[in-house]
Amino acid sequence: MRRLSWRDAMLIAPALALTAWLDWHGLKSWFQQDDFAWLSLGGRIHSFQDLLDALFRPAAQGTVRVFSERAYFLVLERWFGLDHRPFHLAGLATHGLNLALLGWITLRLSGSRLAAAAAPAVWAAGLGLAVPLAWISAFNEILCAFCLLAAFACLLKWLENGRRRWLAGQWVLLVAGFGVLEIVVVYPALAAAWCWIDRRRVPRAVWWMWLASALFAAAHLWLIPKPAEGTYARHWDLSVAATLLQYAAMALGGNLEPAWRPVARVAPWMVAALTGAAAVLWLALAWRRGEKLALLGAAWFALAIAPVLPLRDHVSEYYLAAPSIGWAWVAATALAAAWRRAWWIRLAAASLLALHLVYAGAAHRLTADFRYRRGLDARHLFLALDTAVQRHPGKLIVVGGVDEELFWGGFFDSRMLLAARVCLDPRDAASQWLAAGPPYAAAARCAPAEIAQAARERLLAAYQWRPRKLHAWTRHYRHRLPREWLGIPPVRIDTADENAARWLASGWHQIEPGGRWTSLRAEATLAAPNSPGHALTIFGYRPAEPDKPPACLTVRLNGAEARRFVLPRGKAAFAVTVPLPALSASPQLRVELEVDRPFVAPGDARQLGIVVSRLGWQ
Repeated sequence: MRRLSWRDAMLIAPALALTAWLDWHGLKSWFQQDDFAWLSLGGRIHSFQDLLDALFRPAAQGTVRVFSERAYFLVLERWFGLDHRPFHLAGLATHGLNLALLGWITLRLSGSRLAAAAAPAVWAAGLGLAVPLAWISAFNEILCAFCLLAAFACLLKWLENGRRRWLAGQWVLLVAGFGVLEIVVVYPALAAAWCWIDRRRVPRAVWWMWLASALFAAAHLWLIPKPAEGTYARHWDLSVAATLLQYAAMALGGNLEPAWRPVARVAPWMVAALTGAAAVLWLALAWRRGEKLALLGAAWFALAIAPVLPLRDHVSEYYLAAPSIGWAWVAATALAAAWRRAWWIRLAAASLLALHLVYAGAAHRLTADFRYRRGLDARHLFLALDTAVQRHPGKLIVVGGVDEELFWGGFFDSRMLLAARVCLDPRDAASQWLAAGPPYAAAARCAPAEIAQAARERLLAAYQWRPRKLHAWTRHYRHRLPREWLGIPPVRIDTADENAARWLASGWHQIEPGGRWTSLRAEATLAAPNSPGHALTIFGYRPAEPDKPPACLTVRLNGAEARRFVLPRGKAAFAVTVPLPALSASPQLRVELEVDRPFVAPGDARQLGIVVSRLGWQ
């Protein structure tokens, strides 16, 4: 391994220039999609237990990414609020460290300054980094690449001088990487692959890392539930081979949209096929010649992409962020080897690499620009909705005109940051595709019962979204409400409201201060929810009876017992919550309340159960 000088730091200048050009817009993109879910974490922390849940409770398909998502968003959101620039600066700084590590490793293992300059440039231009540098939630891919590269650098230093501090550095980065991204588990395989390529043996210390990764993988697979169906379902069959070929084509420049080819007239699949054939030929020569870094590059790509291959229905560009380091080594070593040959070999290698960079860079730039435009639309929509919520505190905000792209990019998750119920107009044509989407998405569409009740209570505000502007049309919207909606039962009942009596069946006494007394059994009718995730909440009280056993409240929904509660003995007020079924065959929800023993009030001959002030679902 050659010694490095300060001049070698300039070798990453081409990669930095490419990043500046390709990711100029991506690095200015605003929050979008999952960003809003992570930004809302801070608002849900009110105790130490809440903090532990925010950091360690599995979420997002069973992931526990403490450092790259939870702590990252909690800290930066606490310090900078909804300013996206510090988030991008953190990602860019980490990316710069990655480029420096990649250049350092390449120069030490190849001894070629040309390869050390080419590898970071090829990686920076690839499609795998377009989304992580533009989408803040994908920062985990950049931080994962840092953990892998830094740990591998420690491995090289440990193999060189045997000092235990470099071995300890690998362990620290490996264990920390478990809280960054799950594919870090492949690091022991990467380390073992290099040790075998370089020395034909794997040190015992590396085998111990296999044990740590195996324990983490086992805990992650068996202790944390994984989706059995849908986009993130895992398919352990021959489809992994097709997925591998798909990722290889994307890494080789075959992902450029056919409709956008102003820089070349060659089809993207032809570029991928030509580059892939050249890569296979070079790897065969590298095997014969003992080009260790090229062989490591092939092993790195295959091992780093392996954990996501079972995700057949979720092929995404950002999964190539860490694996494409291996492709960068293959391309850089091929260029360096060709540069030592005849002029026509140099020309062929340089031309092929240039063609790859043109197509990979174009796809990279298109992806980054798309993320920028999506973030810009999400920013306009969120700020407009936030203004609407402030103008109409406590009201239901109904929005129309949001298309599918903007819904997933800026509407669905951003509602977590708003202090009001904001949902789509159920009559809007753009919201109909929600019926074919995942079940949880239906919660973003208003139920007609919600709208009807908000209109009756003068708590309705309606808006229409047009390109980057929200137009108020509450009065027009209220006049267009269907007449049949006015007969829909409400989603919540205030029992002290005389107008709510029509939805209260048998078992209710007259209105009193604070609500109504029930008999031992009482019934009420609500509208059934049209999406999963809702819960029925009952607010009430029953005077304390310290000399008697606590009373028991049974809640039935449409005749079926849903839950039984023991009412607090020393406290009068209570609030009980009952999860509601995902979907109901009936548009109405019949709620039955039954108390096991009466409350005896002096001078009152009525059978009294509990006082209910309000019941309903959100």
